[in-house]
Amino acid sequence: MNVNQIRIELLGQHAQLRALIEQVRVETNGTSAATLEPRPGMSLWTERLASALEAHNSREESLLDGILAT
Repeated sequence: MNVNQIRIELLGQHAQLRALIEQVRVETNGTSAATLEPRPGMSLWTERLASALEAHNSREESLLDGILAT
């Protein structure tokens, strides 16, 4: 995989993560830690975001391992 392909893949994942973040914002709008009243769907979207972020980080680290100096 060349650097341009890696860039395209990671930018696509970033766009997907932004969409999930926005969905979590929508689901949590009006909910605060003080009320402790989760809205329906909030947990589902939060879990989806967490899973997607973990998968993205793992893939990004794998792809960039040989490119970025540590």
